[in-house]
Amino acid sequence: MMRVTMSAIAGALLSALLVAGCTGTRVETVSGSKPFAGDQPSTPPSSAPAAAAAAPAAAPAASDTGYGLRAAKVDYLSPAAGSPMGLPQNAKPGECYVNAVVPAQYEAVKERVLKKAAATRIEVAPAQLQDAEERVLVKPASKRLEAVPATFEEVEERVLVKPASKRLEVVPATLEEVEERVLVSPATQRIEPVAATFKTETERVVVRPAYTVWKRSSELTAAERAQQKIDPSAGDILCLVEVPAEYSTVTRQVIDQAATTRGVEVPAEYATVKKTVVKTPEAAREVEIPAEYATVKKTVMKTPPTTREIEVPAEYKVVTVKKVVTPAKETQVEIPAEYDEVTRQVLKAPATSQWVEILCDTNATPQTLVSIQQALKREGFDPGREDGRVDDRTMSAVQSFQRARNLPFDSERYINMATVKALGVTP
Repeated sequence: MMRVTMSAIAGALLSALLVAGCTGTRVETVSGSKPFAGDQPSTPPSSAPAAAAAAPAAAPAASDTGYGLRAAKVDYLSPAAGSPMGLPQNAKPGECYVNAVVPAQYEAVKERVLKKAAATRIEVAPAQLQDAEERVLVKPASKRLEAVPATFEEVEERVLVKPASKRLEVVPATLEEVEERVLVSPATQRIEPVAATFKTETERVVVRPAYTVWKRSSELTAAERAQQKIDPSAGDILCLVEVPAEYSTVTRQVIDQAATTRGVEVPAEYATVKKTVVKTPEAAREVEIPAEYATVKKTVMKTPPTTREIEVPAEYKVVTVKKVVTPAKETQVEIPAEYDEVTRQVLKAPATSQWVEILCDTNATPQTLVSIQQALKREGFDPGREDGRVDDRTMSAVQSFQRARNLPFDSERYINMATVKALGVTP
């Protein structure tokens, strides 16, 4: 009875407990309920007034509950010690609150955007054709070679039966008395110098050797273009052109005959004497024996075999072909731009920080926590366990669900009532 009276007085004075932390301010009503503390023992009701009178200035120490949710050791504080943003409005006894982040609100806005730019389409009107007869070449004119055989004739021929030969006959020597001029002093030779003779020679010497140079085809001379065999349709290309060597003609005197010596003959001296000498020596003479022949008949080639060209005329036929009467024509057709209506998200209200109600130790029963874990799993956010104990994996699933549903959230181990209701769980 004393505990109810204290809660009523505290509600009238709007007194609450303030829990100061890094992430915000947590408050419980003075009904005696605390943020869910799991299996931790609660403070006896009679100790509340004493705690209020003491009003300690130290920050509350945080601890994990037996179920894994975060709880705080709180003290009764005066309203003046509350958060700068004030205490929760319209709080009821037995409720717990935490300062949490409310995500930004967005609204869908429709917008007309360009889907396809304006363009031009080219339409081609096909050419008009008509049939016409045309004489076309089937087989070109050609030449074929024909063999012309050799011709023969019979002729008489004189053939050798016995070749001509010779026999030797001896002719005796004949003598005579003759006067003979005999050598008294032999002929001699004296050496005389002969001066060198010169001649004029013309020689072609290289002034600059041949070399190669790169030129554009548009810079080539007619001779260079013929040498390179340039295709006129190839455009302006680079060609490696050979520049011929340059020569010069020089004239110089060269030795025609080198200086030398010559021998001058000094005639011999002779005397005349008489003696008998052989006029004609004994000799042998050849007597010709004529060859013997016979006349025979034989067949010989008169004209050799050869070939001759025979003209083969071309072959033609008349065919029906398509001839252009009106050529194809292109027409440009303007295609207007295409637009789409798209929806984009526009910020309606920025993210804020506000007091949100969370589970207290009075309503965070194991069955409630099991229902929350089962609801998370149904929604596709696996909490890992379903035994009513809250660990990091369960809180990660809770926070993922809060972000997906745009619900208030904080990074501590608290579960706000908006999240519990969104999961369809009644605390």
